[in-house]
Amino acid sequence: MSETIYLVLEEELEEAVDSGEAKSVARAIKQLDRIARDIGVVALSAYSDGGDDDYEELAELESWDTHGSSSDDGWFEANEALESVRALHGYVESDPDEFRRPQAIMEELAQLETILERAAAEGVRFKFEID
Repeated sequence: MSETIYLVLEEELEEAVDSGEAKSVARAIKQLDRIARDIGVVALSAYSDGGDDDYEELAELESWDTHGSSSDDGWFEANEALESVRALHGYVESDPDEFRRPQAIMEELAQLETILERAAAEGVRFKFEID
């Protein structure tokens, strides 16, 4: 089971931002990735460095496209992930009973969205590291 997802920026942003650490999202990552697939957005794990072996194994068994985003060097454009983060936030908000800690998940997704928006505005790329 994943313990934490870290949003890692390729370069520092001009102003300090909140932590890009998301423990509740990490604990629900397999569920969130299934939902992302069902609602037609790229799974959050597709923006990672491939560090979660359990996820990769499940993705292979389920024939999921885990690389729905374009990156040859492991970094992704921040605006690419915004659609997924926003869609997943909306899903959790509309069906909170489906999750163990919906409020914490929504707060972390909102925090990730804020950082991604700032990164997109400054042209800074990112990746998720899943620990």
